[in-house]
Amino acid sequence: MRSRWSLRGDLVRYFDGGDDLRSPEVHMERSMALVFIPALMRPRTGGKDRVEVEGRTLRQVIENLDQMFPGMKALIVTDGGLSPGVALAVNGEPTEEGLLMDVPEGAEVQILPAIGGG
Repeated sequence: MRSRWSLRGDLVRYFDGGDDLRSPEVHMERSMALVFIPALMRPRTGGKDRVEVEGRTLRQVIENLDQMFPGMKALIVTDGGLSPGVALAVNGEPTEEGLLMDVPEGAEVQILPAIGGG
């Protein structure tokens, strides 16, 4: 039997299902979102128009997006909030909670740059 590790928050608990310690199973809850990248930001993603990113809140999604593609966060976030001229939507709904908005498993996150007109 295999040993099992369970991670929940800051608590790590060990459950010994036998004496095989060489291949512990790690169980972590993950939430993945599909992030749509606007054309003006695609040079940062190597031309990708959408990427799967882990995160339970918009803040976590943006942080992880920046880990994957350095510099993305600076295009989206200023002084801890959304940059002027950038909006975010989750499953087509504009965020009213800012970066604290929850991102459900399998959600689509759209980065919406301002469009000038006149």
